[in-house]
Amino acid sequence: MPTKKQLANLAKGTATRFQAGKKQARIARKGGIASGESKRRQKTMKEMLDYLLEKEVVNKSTGEKVTSLEAMMSAVVRKAISGHVESCKFVRSTIGQDPVTKIQEIDPVEILDDTGDELSVEVTVESRHSTKK
Repeated sequence: MPTKKQLANLAKGTATRFQAGKKQARIARKGGIASGESKRRQKTMKEMLDYLLEKEVVNKSTGEKVTSLEAMMSAVVRKAISGHVESCKFVRSTIGQDPVTKIQEIDPVEILDDTGDELSVEVTVESRHSTKK
């Protein structure tokens, strides 16, 4: 749903028109600055998440110091062991054990082109099966 300001801009028609010369350059510059700020914010969020995942926490049951990431992975593994299917799938895909079916044709396939000459082609087919329904 558009805001009142957006509706007003559309009614005037000025916000949707291309501008010429220096005015367009100013508009493009503002857009570039806003884009840069957004990218810096995202980078900052990633850096903060990296910092938090590396931060040490104390395991309440053992008293052992581990990183937040280790604690999270430990919790996922415990959940998977208890039978939580989505946790099992997450662990399986994280360690690279997704079910993959590979069908490989070793013998070349003979194909005739328009002139009747034989072409030799080796065929390799790889298929990933999804368990989602």
